[in-house]
Amino acid sequence: LEADIEKENEGVYAFKAVSRDLAGNYSDASAAFSFTIDITTPTITVVQPEAAAASDMLYTKNNNITVSCVVTDNLFNEGKLYYWTSVSGARIFEQDVILNTGQTIDLSLLPTFPESARGQYHFINMEVADKVGNTSERKEVAFVVDQTVPVITVPEASFRIFPTGFIGIL
Repeated sequence: LEADIEKENEGVYAFKAVSRDLAGNYSDASAAFSFTIDITTPTITVVQPEAAAASDMLYTKNNNITVSCVVTDNLFNEGKLYYWTSVSGARIFEQDVILNTGQTIDLSLLPTFPESARGQYHFINMEVADKVGNTSERKEVAFVVDQTVPVITVPEASFRIFPTGFIGIL
């Protein structure tokens, strides 16, 4: 059985096989067979937090952060989302989940960061693969865990309270 199908013609193809002997007799058609040609990679869109979608650095005082993303694929209704967190290049948490195309998922990550990791850059990385193994570009959300309380020092001589209640800075 031979068929010329260009790989650029993505889609689901179905066929049945029929055989013919030398005398010209044809068999009944076989059961239907199908296959899919898919060369398009799925995509991940980060929708929450908005700063992550804009590639800005995020800061949090907690050891957790929630990232929402949407996975899309041109032919399949689901994809396998693989995500992991890292500190200074070391993976500290990883997981995968099957998602339906267009489904929004919240990745609530509650890793335990070592005390020495406070103030360092942390990363949540995401990739999705479709059923035939096409893999998306990796998306990355960067954030810093900052649990240091800011300290403000104001010298006494630098402000004055007036009888009207107005505070003047000198």
